[in-house]
Amino acid sequence: MQTKPNIYNYKSFNTYFNDWVNYMKDFKSFSLYKMAQDLELSSITEISNILKGRRKVSHRVLDKLKNYMSLAPSEQFYLELIAELDRSI
Repeated sequence: MQTKPNIYNYKSFNTYFNDWVNYMKDFKSFSLYKMAQDLELSSITEISNILKGRRKVSHRVLDKLKNYMSLAPSEQFYLELIAELDRSI
């Protein structure tokens, strides 16, 4: 089993999100489909496109992800920072 990725070791939202999803796949209760449902997205396409680097994470999805990922307030703030950095590139 992998260890949970430390968000502070990342400077890219996309890289962190990919590593976090890979970590979560070790848990049988996790799936991209269930995550899309929990985030109230119409399909997994948006998540899939973010993971593949085809799309930047939107503010709407990021707000939902911060809670879904069970991040501490300081980690949520850092996640916002690296997501904004990714959007600016």
